[in-house]
Amino acid sequence: MFLRPLPVRDPEGLLWVSNQTAEGRQDSLGWLDYLDLKESKGVFADMAAQSRRGGLLEGQAEAELVLLTVVSDNYFSVLGVEAARGRLFRADADAALGNEPAIVISDSLWRRRFGADPALVGRAIRMNSRAFTVVGVLPPEFRGLERSVRNDVWAPVSTWQAMGNRREFEQRGAGQFEVLARLRPGATIEQAQAQLDAITRRFQQDHPEAHRGRRLAAASEETRRSARGVRPS
Repeated sequence: MFLRPLPVRDPEGLLWVSNQTAEGRQDSLGWLDYLDLKESKGVFADMAAQSRRGGLLEGQAEAELVLLTVVSDNYFSVLGVEAARGRLFRADADAALGNEPAIVISDSLWRRRFGADPALVGRAIRMNSRAFTVVGVLPPEFRGLERSVRNDVWAPVSTWQAMGNRREFEQRGAGQFEVLARLRPGATIEQAQAQLDAITRRFQQDHPEAHRGRRLAAASEETRRSARGVRPS
């Protein structure tokens, strides 16, 4: 496999933040820890979170299992990705959708499942036995942050919570959310790690049960993917 730049704005300015165990395993973070990290600022301009799940699309066509990624509201703005059609997530507008919460879909899904229908944006589709409003379609070059994985649906945390999934948003320590941080211009990964070390000490003091023997660790996309055997193209 070959490493190519992420299909986002300034990929070199992004870092992954993991919850590292004493043995060096890179775990995801709990949602409450992500919220605290997001407020830390310093060398970080902003942080976003994602968690991959499954979704079952229903309707007139045959049911289709798709990869659904639950994301923080600021996910696409942190990545620098814009919608090709419609819009992306916006808390005020999404709240107004009520019982048909917001989702965004890939260009690939829009074409193969919905025939590239330009009128799809703003309409509801069925997934996991309930209705969701398609508020936007992403550009064809963006299919998620794993090139070997085809992601077709993105939902903001508010949509996932509206489906009754709330307990996972009360977690600290090892959780279900991968965290991406965007560095401020001129900031380095060494500075980022120093700030994360300071936050680790605070987490260990404030939440000892969740963070005992753990450390917040920063890694570039290149480091993260090279560790899995992905070579530069």
